[in-house]
Amino acid sequence: MTEHRDRFEYCYACLGSVEFRTNGPQGGDGGHGGYLEITFDTENGSTALEVEVNGREPQSVDKLVLRFLGDSEMEAARDAFAFLSSKIKPVI
Repeated sequence: MTEHRDRFEYCYACLGSVEFRTNGPQGGDGGHGGYLEITFDTENGSTALEVEVNGREPQSVDKLVLRFLGDSEMEAARDAFAFLSSKIKPVI
């Protein structure tokens, strides 16, 4: 099982990084072991990052890890991030 990973460090008026790790499709749902993990890390930087989970009050965090389990979930995440990138890029 090969793991793929890469990291992008950003340095604007804020500092931080985003990283992905995956072992790629494994032939089924999360029980087959396939995952895609995306980490936003601002622990050593100055990025203001808040998360809201399950309708709770937003709270400031230094690190956010999203983990998608299963082949279909990984494909959906890939397509969702591609959609977000295509829509956000023209307006920011």
